[in-house]
Amino acid sequence: MNNHIIESFHYFLGRWIFFGATLTAATACFACDLRGPEGTLAKGTQQLVDRDSTPLWPRPTISRDGKSLLYSCKNKGRLQLVELDIARIPSMVRSRREIAASFPFYSPAGDGICLSQLREGTHLANIGFLPGLDADVDLLTQSDVLDTYPSFSKDGQQIVFARANRLGQDADGGNVWWDWDVWCVDRNGNEKRMTTHEFARMSPPYFSPDRSRIVYAADPFERDVGIQMRMLTISETLTVDDEVVLQPPTSQQHKHGVKDMYPSFSPSGEEVVFVSDQEIPYRYEIWLLNLSTKSRTRITNEKVHLSYPMFAPDGMTIYFFRDDFDDRHPALWRIQSDGNSPELVAVSPL
Repeated sequence: MNNHIIESFHYFLGRWIFFGATLTAATACFACDLRGPEGTLAKGTQQLVDRDSTPLWPRPTISRDGKSLLYSCKNKGRLQLVELDIARIPSMVRSRREIAASFPFYSPAGDGICLSQLREGTHLANIGFLPGLDADVDLLTQSDVLDTYPSFSKDGQQIVFARANRLGQDADGGNVWWDWDVWCVDRNGNEKRMTTHEFARMSPPYFSPDRSRIVYAADPFERDVGIQMRMLTISETLTVDDEVVLQPPTSQQHKHGVKDMYPSFSPSGEEVVFVSDQEIPYRYEIWLLNLSTKSRTRITNEKVHLSYPMFAPDGMTIYFFRDDFDDRHPALWRIQSDGNSPELVAVSPL
């Protein structure tokens, strides 16, 4: 009986860590707490927002020249976009805008960003394009749903995103979105549904550099399945030709399945960087998957929770957020793809 209770706790804990408390309609962002690492307050490193800010699970997006990093956060109850100068360490805030939007992503041409725009006073959000941090948002989707996690194809013509179709309640009576799938929209607002799985949760989807594949992670919420890293093979017209689960090695330790999370492509498209607990259940490290050999290589040994790894344009540097679950907020780090030279980029709160 006691073992059953412990196993059930671990099962739900893994999903709580990945997806946050709930993906609420009020913020369209994960509401879990991210905190910075112990003993890493480097001299001269800047606190990015006020100490009473509400941390989110921020997804970094990096400009094409590798000098700027953009993310969303919540400060004094209000969402804002923050752009960092990462050409130097410690990084500094380059620009900031208060806006009811989340999960920004730079366009490849550098002419703006796509983001998830919240509808004021509702539980809804849509994909929009922002020509600049001081411009107005041009909405590309209009449905009464939750559209979030947008990212551009390398040619800048398509945006892939996650859509949740059903607003329900969790066990505590809080609002939570269900029935997640992958969608695309072009710069003219033409939408196309890519999957019909209606997952319990999803992570951000990303195009490969040649736009022939889409990678994402999803939770079917089946007890022994875990969180799956999945890949779509698509045609030039966005027809799905194939879909596979990028299966982790079989492990007797994982009674409820390995959790592979937050995947995204390297600039070459030959590798996928992601977070996984494949070695030790509920210990999340950053891994690389070679798509040709299907071999997996762990590149961190942090023994803390890591999230949203993202390659820089140089193909060698990986940025990520680190959470020690102590009394501080998230910290932005970077590491080389061979696992060397981990470096603190910015101390939070973000």
